[in-house]
Amino acid sequence: MMAARAAIVLPVLLGMLAQAKPGYAAGPVALEAELAGMHQRFDTCPVAAQDGAAPSGWRALPAQCAWSGRLQARHWEMPLATGAACVSPEARWWAWEQQRLGGASAWRAGSAVRTLALSGTGQRSLAIIARTPDGWEAIEWRWTPAASEDTRKWEQAEWHALTALVAAREDTRMPVRTRDPVEAAWLRQLNGRPGEIGPAGWQWEANGLCLRMLPSVPPEAGLRLPYHREDARLEQRSAMQIQLARRFPDAVWLRPFGLVDVPGADGASYRAVWTDKTNVIGQLWQPGQDGQAMLRLRIVTPLRTRDDSAAGHAAAEAAGAVVARELDGMAHTLGAGHGN
Repeated sequence: MMAARAAIVLPVLLGMLAQAKPGYAAGPVALEAELAGMHQRFDTCPVAAQDGAAPSGWRALPAQCAWSGRLQARHWEMPLATGAACVSPEARWWAWEQQRLGGASAWRAGSAVRTLALSGTGQRSLAIIARTPDGWEAIEWRWTPAASEDTRKWEQAEWHALTALVAAREDTRMPVRTRDPVEAAWLRQLNGRPGEIGPAGWQWEANGLCLRMLPSVPPEAGLRLPYHREDARLEQRSAMQIQLARRFPDAVWLRPFGLVDVPGADGASYRAVWTDKTNVIGQLWQPGQDGQAMLRLRIVTPLRTRDDSAAGHAAAEAAGAVVARELDGMAHTLGAGHGN
């Protein structure tokens, strides 16, 4: 059995899973070469096994099948990207792959290797994406267990061995982060859209704009906001708007400080959106209950037109509407843990 397992697993490791110089993972070669020597050769899958096109810029190789079609392997390649992008090509592939397999996590900038292992009803899935000197490469395996018990046990051993070897290639240089409620809410708000967590914030796109969220904002000195919606009086909100205007004297207020309507939430959410003629900035406040810290997050997007023309005002207003909508979405998503 061990010899049979090596015949299946070890050739797969010749490419992506092989050791490489620091900062890179050796990329997978074409599947025919990568799987050479297997006692059951991979063949091109039926047309029915092929699925949708990969994100723009990624080249998909024909799907390969083994084990009478119960094991399917797919392989994608992406050359090194040139120029800056709001969300990187690897983050786009990661989001696309998770939509297909049912995962939910954002790409972390600086990763050299990411792996994904999921079990669904009647099917197991495994994927790896790795940076190479020439760009990025990714492989996905899907296994549908055989009906025969003896065959299924043999396939299970092969699958477990492959899963362990792929998991061992996860990039250990990246710090392990515990997903907090804000990140979980952001992922739900993305709803499958590509997002990327980097040192300068969390980035994604909406309506053609590049948005960057700062999940932690320094507190304002002397700011007191009531937790309960019924305690949030108009005069308090007006006083807060005056305080913000003093803090940002050059701001143009696209959405003055006010309450966000979050049905079913006892806790209040507040939001303001403004422009400093360079960026459109929006901030959300959610006071903590019983002495807990206030949640503050901010979304920033650069203005494309930075002048006082009609076009400039229209661009700022349009961007402000997008930022306000994303903030309101975060308030609704966070509302599930904010006094409901």
